[in-house]
This record gives sequence, structure tokens and C-alpha cells, in this order.
Amino acid sequence: MLLANPHELSLLKERNPPLAEALLSGDLEKFSRVLVEQQQDRARREQERIRLFSA
Repeated sequence: MLLANPHELSLLKERNPPLAEALLSGDLEKFSRVLVEQQQDRARREQERIRLFSA
């Protein structure tokens, strides 16, 4: 688990501070919400990229 691995946790804090903060809060709902929002944002950006290349 990320919490048990200081190196991985440090990388998460550096690369994805909002997700690290949600993880460290201990609030599973918050962590899940942040993770899903990030996944949705990534999917929207990818769809837009594909749309632009297809135009």
C-alpha cells in the first residue's frame, strides 16, 4: 500500500498532490472522489485530443 511505502508516497506527493492529500486524509470517500474526477478529466482530454486529430 502507498501509505506503507515512503518512497512511493513521496512520489505521489510530488506528482499528484491533490490525490496524495486525499490519501493522507484517511477519508476513503474523498480519495475515491478525487481519483474518479482525475480519471474523468484525463478521459475528457483524451477524447478532445482524438476529436482534434480526426477533424
